[in-house]
Amino acid sequence: MSNLARKLDRARLHQEIATVVEVGQDDRVGVQLDGRRHAARRAASCLLRPEPGDVVLLALGSGWEAWVLAVLERKGARARLELDGDVEISAPRGRLSLAGQEGLALTSAGELSLAARAVRLRALEGSLVVGTLVYVGRLIEAQVEKVSTVADAAELLAERLVQRVGRLYRRVTEMEQVRARQIDYTAEATLTLRGENAVVSARKLAKVDAEQIHLG
Repeated sequence: MSNLARKLDRARLHQEIATVVEVGQDDRVGVQLDGRRHAARRAASCLLRPEPGDVVLLALGSGWEAWVLAVLERKGARARLELDGDVEISAPRGRLSLAGQEGLALTSAGELSLAARAVRLRALEGSLVVGTLVYVGRLIEAQVEKVSTVADAAELLAERLVQRVGRLYRRVTEMEQVRARQIDYTAEATLTLRGENAVVSARKLAKVDAEQIHLG
């Protein structure tokens, strides 16, 4: 038997019902019992944080030691589960579910980490605001009806890029520059190049081949 258990055994605890009048730091709770005010501590098993006005179950010892064992009744105040130190919720043989009819919020002043074999996210609307995003993966597959992207600068580095589209429209307001070792454009019907000025230059050979050639 631990020292605390021996002390509690000698104290011969008894239980009373009290009302919370003040909540301080370090699990300190001020309660009112039989018109007198007592200082108590929140028991480790009392996960619901007491609030002023709560009706609580109190454990009293002979030396006026007091612990709030449970919150019995609350009116109006929001329920808050509060634990000191690191906390782990585990379901070794089942699933763990969190449900909120009006919403669900996860907040951390530090790091928020998700690790799983598979992650599935379903929502009618989504919004993501990230200062810096780094993605490392093997494959991305996306099926969307419309994609709209607005960026001040964008860079794409790839060993191989393949695009298959029905129609492609691209508008450049200032300048478009392509630098490549080899460029091959093939049009099954018509290839049209227009400009106020057109310059074609080659260091060795420039060739135009067709059944008919019209100049001017």
